[in-house]
Amino acid sequence: MIFFSYTLKEFEFKTIDDNNKILIQPQQYTISINTKCLFHGMPSDFHIPASISNPLVINFYDVLYDMEEELRIS
Repeated sequence: MIFFSYTLKEFEFKTIDDNNKILIQPQQYTISINTKCLFHGMPSDFHIPASISNPLVINFYDVLYDMEEELRIS
């Protein structure tokens, strides 16, 4: 059985001001996902790739930056 443990933080994703400057700092908003939870339900012979850190940390600053770059290019 897998138990989930988390702390919920609420924030809005409006993090760019009128001058197109990102208003959050790196590491300000992150989420950590245990790889056992991420790959839950995979076949028993599945091995989590060693290149994926545990926990997997997603930094929303990086997500926002990449989205901004993608939209600028499009």
